[in-house]
Amino acid sequence: MKKYYFILAALAGITFWTCGDDDSEKTIPTIELSAPADNASVDLNTVANVSFSWKAAEGITGYNLLLSKSEDLSSPQEIAASANPLSVTADELNTKAASLGIAEGATDKIYWSVKAASGEANFQVRALTLTRKNAPTIALSDPADGVTIDVNTSTFPYTFRWTGVTGVPGYILRFTAGDKTEEEQIGEFTNRQYMSADDFDALLAKLGVQLNASATVSWTVLPSNGDSKIVTETRSFTGVRKILPLLSPENGSAYELNYKTPSDNATTFEWVAQSGVSSYTLLFSTSENMSNPISISVSGNKKTFTHSELQAIITNADYHLKRYLENKLYWNVSANGNMLTSAPNTVLVSGMKIFDDVRGSESIRYEVSVITYTDGSKGIWMSNNLKAKYYTDGSKMGEWVGDGGAGGNNTFVLGNGDFAYVQMCMDAPKFKSGDRSSFTGDPIPAKHIELMGVIYNHDPVDPWGGKFPQAFERVIPIGWRLAKASDFEKLYNAACAAPGGFNVLRNAEAFPDIEDKEHLNEWNMNFAYNGRFIWTFWGWSYETSWFYNVDREDGANNQGIWAWSCGDGGWGFMSDCTGAPVRVVYNGE
Repeated sequence: MKKYYFILAALAGITFWTCGDDDSEKTIPTIELSAPADNASVDLNTVANVSFSWKAAEGITGYNLLLSKSEDLSSPQEIAASANPLSVTADELNTKAASLGIAEGATDKIYWSVKAASGEANFQVRALTLTRKNAPTIALSDPADGVTIDVNTSTFPYTFRWTGVTGVPGYILRFTAGDKTEEEQIGEFTNRQYMSADDFDALLAKLGVQLNASATVSWTVLPSNGDSKIVTETRSFTGVRKILPLLSPENGSAYELNYKTPSDNATTFEWVAQSGVSSYTLLFSTSENMSNPISISVSGNKKTFTHSELQAIITNADYHLKRYLENKLYWNVSANGNMLTSAPNTVLVSGMKIFDDVRGSESIRYEVSVITYTDGSKGIWMSNNLKAKYYTDGSKMGEWVGDGGAGGNNTFVLGNGDFAYVQMCMDAPKFKSGDRSSFTGDPIPAKHIELMGVIYNHDPVDPWGGKFPQAFERVIPIGWRLAKASDFEKLYNAACAAPGGFNVLRNAEAFPDIEDKEHLNEWNMNFAYNGRFIWTFWGWSYETSWFYNVDREDGANNQGIWAWSCGDGGWGFMSDCTGAPVRVVYNGE
């Protein structure tokens, strides 16, 4: 196509004309945008798809959707248009918005356009206010923020609820009050129901809220897999604990009395002061109906006991309490003859794990170990070998000095008397300062001498024919008994079933060469080598055993028990033995 230009020069009467090629401007089509409208708003939290449409331009067969933070469409995110209108999922648009620097849940203005994938076309630009999807959130449902949960008046069961997040394997319910936090693994459930006021009161107690008091408690729910991308919410409530007249200690509190610093440890029993009342009676009983109580007069509304004072209550024979095992005591307070509450509180008290053996001028303190056997029963053992050199009536025993001996399974170190610093059969060394092992020639460690205690010969007149265990009646502390064969069997079986095996019985200082020291003396039994067992037939010699006088319970005399390890052949009994250490077991509960 050509264009012609004519100029009329009237004054000159001349007509000029030119002729040239037709290079006029080309017609470039425009891609006109249809939807969304300019300055429209889209919240990706509320829609599944966003539809973009435009009027097709003549000669253009492919299009790209452009998204940018700038009106000039710089640094755009592009989406190839597979159709017109183009439906873009909320998830894809959310991803593109993230690439443009818009934060989760944030609202920002972007610009969009449609350009030709190939060919030439004009384009338009529109603005779009876009709200990105919120981060996945564990949203709290119940209870509402700021409520009061009063265990005295609120209705139970009481339920905490929240909405879950897809892909989260489980949830952690967390409560916080002050500097105390309690967490509970909930699993995949989206609620936690507290069935009773007592259940919820126990939670508040763990959070440090006192009886008859309230506190602000915050709560939240966390993903159990620790996913930091998941948003959590926090709410708070006012928790009100039970209003009860008995304030402290908390119902069900447990105490093991400390014998090392008894005066520094104290337990206070406190209750709500009653109008017009200045003196009360504090009552303890082993029965919930408070029958046959221990009565203590108190001025004021509290009474503090040192652990020594509580120990005096436990050891008072008139009260028939368990000395070394746990006592469940019910306690209440009487004011003017009336109980403060019809439901007494409980306190669990275990006495000091000690025994003071007083024999005239001799006084020896022993620690006590409570051992749980494999059948679940318990044995109460003295934690050390007996060391008494006086009879229980206070008279002094005669000394027994060993003279050595030679060879054979029935070789003894015997003498004239009741006890001696010597070892038991067989061909065992003397145990006194400066002595050396008859087997290795090494000096006997002082710790071994200390742990061995005293060797008792049960029949000084006729060591081969004495009666067992009657010979120990004046030697064994009152309330205790010579350990029986069945006691040792239960002890050894329990040790062998425990992690560490016999190491739980062995004193760490007495066994410095044992490499695995993790479980040494875990049961505080303080066993140490105290004899050498010789089997001359095989030529075996072990200075690694412990020997004890033992009541065989079958009427046999002169019996002992030995041991050095777990397994078959690791321990057993022997005949014709006198002179050995003694372990005692408590007769009572």
